[in-house]
Parts: sequence; C-alpha cells; structure tokens
Amino acid sequence: MQAISGPVKPTLASTKRSSASLLLATSARHHGFEDLHVEGQLPSDLCGTLYRNGPGLFEVGGVPYAHPFEADGAITALRLQGGRASGAHQILETPELARERAANRHLHGLNRAWHKRLWGSYFGTQKNTANTSTFFHQGELYALMEGGRPTRVDQNTLARLGESSLEGALGSTFSAHPHAVPARKTTYNFGVTYGRRSTLTVYAMPEAEQAYVLTRVTLEHGVMLHDFIATEKHLVWFVSPAKLSVARFAVGLADFNRLFQWDAAAGTEVIVIPIDDPAAVRRFRVPAFFQWHFANAFERGSELVIDYMHFDDFSVFRTLGHDALVPGKFQRAIVTERDLRIESRSALPCEFPQVHPAFHAREARVTWAALQDAAGGIVRFDEHGERTFRFDTASRVSEAVVVPKASGASEDDVYLIALVLDDRTQKSFFAVWDGPTFERGPVTKAWFDHASPITFHGTWVSA
Repeated sequence: MQAISGPVKPTLASTKRSSASLLLATSARHHGFEDLHVEGQLPSDLCGTLYRNGPGLFEVGGVPYAHPFEADGAITALRLQGGRASGAHQILETPELARERAANRHLHGLNRAWHKRLWGSYFGTQKNTANTSTFFHQGELYALMEGGRPTRVDQNTLARLGESSLEGALGSTFSAHPHAVPARKTTYNFGVTYGRRSTLTVYAMPEAEQAYVLTRVTLEHGVMLHDFIATEKHLVWFVSPAKLSVARFAVGLADFNRLFQWDAAAGTEVIVIPIDDPAAVRRFRVPAFFQWHFANAFERGSELVIDYMHFDDFSVFRTLGHDALVPGKFQRAIVTERDLRIESRSALPCEFPQVHPAFHAREARVTWAALQDAAGGIVRFDEHGERTFRFDTASRVSEAVVVPKASGASEDDVYLIALVLDDRTQKSFFAVWDGPTFERGPVTKAWFDHASPITFHGTWVSA
C-alpha cells in the first residue's frame, strides 16, 4: 500500500482487538518516511533517527509462523529534523521472503514438512529474518538476529542491502546484542554455532578499525544465549540451561517452542573472559536462572557488578507476546572469583533496561526500563529507589532508548524515546520524555495512523 502524505490524526479503530494480538499481527500498512501527527512540543535539540526492529510479518500464504521469533523483521523508525516528526514502517524484504511470497507458502522455518526442514538444516537454506535489533557501526545501519550475519539497511529507504561479514571478520552468526565499551572505543559481540561441539565466538569491533575474533570458547551444550554484558576489563555470559535439542532441530521433529528444554539441575554457567587476556577464561556454575537482557556492568575492586533482568526459569520464552507474559525482575549479580550472589533491586514487572550510553561498562547511577503492567509506562531506578510514569489507558510500551542531550553528560541530561501501542485508539505512537521531568508524561507523542507490531530493540542515530 502506498504511503499517505501529510500528517495523519489517530482515530478509533472500527474493530477492537486486544493489544497483545495487535503486537503479533502484520501491520495493515508499510511505508517510507511520512509526516506523523504530533501532540505536544518537539524538543528543538533532539535531531536524528530512532530505528527500531522486531518481527513484522507474521504469516506467509495465510499460514502463521510457529513462533514470533520466526517472523520476518521490520524496521519502525522515527525521524526528528527541522521541527518535524516523520515515521516509517517497512518489512525487510529478503530474497528468501521474496521466493515465499511468489510461492504463497512457507519455504523456510519450522512450518515446513519434516523432510524439507532436514534438507534445509544440512544444505544451509535457512532464512536470515533480521528481526531483533539494530546496530550502527562505522556509518552503516544493520538489522540483527542471532541466527545469521548482520543485514545492512538503507538509512533513508529502510531497504535491505544484503548480509555483511564486516569485511570477512564474522562467522555465520552474530548476536542481536553488541555492547560498547566507550573507554576502549570498541564494541564487542558474540555468535553461537551449534553442532556436536557448540562454540561461542567473541568479536571485537573497534570504532575506526577492522573487526576481528577476540577468542572462541566451546560450550558444554547448545543453548539459547541471547545477551551478554561488558565491563571495561571483562566480558560476561550467564549461560542458562535452556538446552537446544540439536538432533530434533536437525531432523525437524520439533516446533520452535519445543526446540529448547529447561534443565534446572544443570544450573547456570557463568563465563568470564578478560578482554586483555582472553585465553584466561573463568567458568563456574550457580543455581539455575534465566535472563533475556542486561542493563550494565562495572568493576568494583575484584568484583564484577552486573545489573540485569532476572527470570526464575524459561517459561517467559513460551509466553512471548501474550497477555500472560512472565515479567522480569530487576536484580544485581555480584560476581567474584568463583561465586555469584544476587541482590534484588525492584519488584516491579519490567524489561528492556537501559543506561546513559556514556556510562556503558562503568558504574551508572540511573537505569531506565519499560513497565510491563496493565497500564504500561517507564521506570527510573537509582540508589534511592524507583520512580515511575504510567499511561492513563492500557498501553504496550517498548524499550525506552536513552538519548543524551547535547547540553551535558549528566545521567539525567537525557531524552527517552519509546514506541507505544495505545489500546484505546488501536494506534502506535512514539513517546518522547524529558529525563528530569519524565514523571509528568511525554513532552511529545508522534502518531502513526496504524498499529505497529512488536519491536524489541532500537538504535538512535544523531543527525
């Protein structure tokens, strides 16, 4: 469908649907950048583009994907420039998706017959859906998912430009969660390859130099490994016992929900890699827990202090996108030479923690997260406790990306931008909060004329 030019005001949808179902439904409209209807005042010093990524196409030929993680990626973007707000929502059109559209049926993934899954597993005909996050590196925008290489994206049209190996540095997989260490002017990431001996490959990507492999570590099992965290001296993984059935995956005998089995008795393995001596890997086990996302980490003497979202088990994986979604708990892990102890930081249901980018890998006083209760909103944590903003009507709020103001480097000197699905209007809007006064509510709402499906993670690129 062609984009509609000019500002569009939100209207009530004629047929009400639950916000959970809208988050897992293909949008009625895909379009390039067009003017959004703005409520409130656009901050004059906020200029740039927020690129958000998540599943955007949830079916092929009328048959839905078995799990949202299999859905084709879509970029939902907000551009603030010249006193105007424009937005875009585009499916990332891969060659594999084009072939599926032409055939009007699934040619990849777990909806195929078992013998076709087996063929795809052994002959490498898997689809890179690029459906989880975005990454800006050396002037290029990438869409990421853990099962493939980065996908380069045109920053203006949001068209897919093809996979990238970062000039040959990368293997076949690259996690959706790179982490920058500003003090080193380097971003780190990893990829997991599955097989008889599954391998964790760690990458270093300097700001102005060629990316390279820092080290490789053999994993005891193939596992669901979504994120890691960095301090200025160490890289840390919490390897939860969500084990991949490699045999079931290879022969196509399990749907996505049953590919991973939770083995609580195996515990969670902590892997610590010193950046300056990557061969000196430290590994030990603790009682089992699961985490999707880390907030930040820093060095405190001989301890590594790590803030993250904690889950008691793997049930959150199977409730993804439903009203019964298991909420995360904001907790702190203190890692010593061979032990880990956990301290609770909040009982609020929340996820997608963020800190000021200048404080990545060192001690940050303030952490922001998206509230996952009935109203929806954002929460600010510091050493004194928590403060919140909640919407008046039921809303689904994405990760709140932290954008530093040009006026200073204080942790409070920021804007927060989140994509919000409003249950009353059945439309999505980008909300902009001013950090010091966020409890008063967004200073700006920039509305689409449609609902945008779920987005997981985003990247702000300054103009």
